[in-house]
Amino acid sequence: MGRDPVKQRANQKRYREAHPDKVRDARRASEIAHPGAIRARYLRRVYGLSVLAWLYLFVSQGYRCAVCGAGESESMKGWHTDHDHSKPGTVRAIVCHHCNTMLGAARDNESTLIKGASYLARHR
Repeated sequence: MGRDPVKQRANQKRYREAHPDKVRDARRASEIAHPGAIRARYLRRVYGLSVLAWLYLFVSQGYRCAVCGAGESESMKGWHTDHDHSKPGTVRAIVCHHCNTMLGAARDNESTLIKGASYLARHR
């Protein structure tokens, strides 16, 4: 009596491809009705964290960026879950948008960040 999961996925894919507007509208309605659910699925899928674990990490940082110490009002673009790209599933801390961009631009290379800091010090 059970459904064949392979057939079910294939049928769902065909439906999504045939009705992209209906699928988009349903997703938007779901996001409005359950705003935290999308975030919860994302945290679980990408980082292996529950919303509670993420929040605990952020609380333990004093609701501040782990790099620059920016607080809630200073991080206008939201918070990012910093993770080690070379070790999947390894979350380091919660950082602000600017620090996340800086770490990403330096490709998590400590030497690049040190050289950048030295450069800024020389050109004060």
